[in-house]
Amino acid sequence: MILSYAATRVLNGDGIHISLSGSAGTGKSHCGKTAADHLPEGAVMGARVSDKALFYHDIKSGTVLLLDDQELSEDFQELLKVASTDWNRPAEYLTVNNQKALRLTLPARCPFWVVKANLTGDEQVLDRQLVIWTDESYEQLRSIQDAIFAAAANPEKVSEYESTLISRKIWQHIAPAIVVIPWASDIECSEHMDARNIKLLLALIQAHALMCGAKRERTAEGYLVASLEDFYASVRLMNPLLENKGGSQMLKLSSAASSLLDFLKKEPSGDIPFDEIRKYTKMSKSELSRALYGRNDTQTEGLLAVCPAADVVDVSVTTTLNNGVTRSSRQKAVRWSKEAYDKWLESAGIFELKTATHR
Repeated sequence: MILSYAATRVLNGDGIHISLSGSAGTGKSHCGKTAADHLPEGAVMGARVSDKALFYHDIKSGTVLLLDDQELSEDFQELLKVASTDWNRPAEYLTVNNQKALRLTLPARCPFWVVKANLTGDEQVLDRQLVIWTDESYEQLRSIQDAIFAAAANPEKVSEYESTLISRKIWQHIAPAIVVIPWASDIECSEHMDARNIKLLLALIQAHALMCGAKRERTAEGYLVASLEDFYASVRLMNPLLENKGGSQMLKLSSAASSLLDFLKKEPSGDIPFDEIRKYTKMSKSELSRALYGRNDTQTEGLLAVCPAADVVDVSVTTTLNNGVTRSSRQKAVRWSKEAYDKWLESAGIFELKTATHR
């Protein structure tokens, strides 16, 4: 999120939009608020907004638009697409007021931070964002509980007010700049890598270089020169998302759908009854349904929408009762193809540097 804001000061780059999802109580809203607190005062607009409200309010270029737990209507999704397609130009909205033509604009270079329990938006919207999950591990949930108890016991001890003032002071010394990546052609990725993911990586590199500008060289024209350190810092964020670890940049899966895929890819080809999947994954019926089908309205984050190796079929399951009597019943199962998965996996990939660049 900090790099997303820094990208608004890279004069020759693209924006970094954020999609942060996760279960209730895993720190989504706290994350957005904490990041906002460490940006300059007035840099974030966190109010709930209607579809066209952004066009009618006085918003400055480079303002972060924090959408916390807000549904994105089709009209709002179209706005996000327009605003992110041409990052350096204002998004325009033509309307009529008192029978007179009215041209309204949303300023350029405004990143969206979409914070919600479920992935929100169609595939084109998610393609424009870094798709990140909150950490739902036992250790993380325990640390959240400990922090809540600590805040209740000693509010002053856990106050971060002073650190936010320091952060805001630092931003006063980070000036807008053009950032060049002279070794960009040495970056390697799969031929199937989405062009938007490539642009997002380059935007991360430029934003990181801008934040470390005091340590970076400059060209004769005064442009900042990104270093390999900026590349490695960026791929530490990006590559796990491409591998469905902490996020799902390539497949746009929810955390639950990714966990289901982790289970299935260890299994041989065949039909796996839902009951068996739930037994080993500890998923409830609703959780398994969401992992497979995604949301009912969009079906954009379910495994079936993206993975050709999985399908749902009806199968006959025979069980033996305690008295030795067998009983057959119809049950849904995932039809899994290990061969199709291995072939599909070939299209995945991460970002690396050519060997010669390391020397």
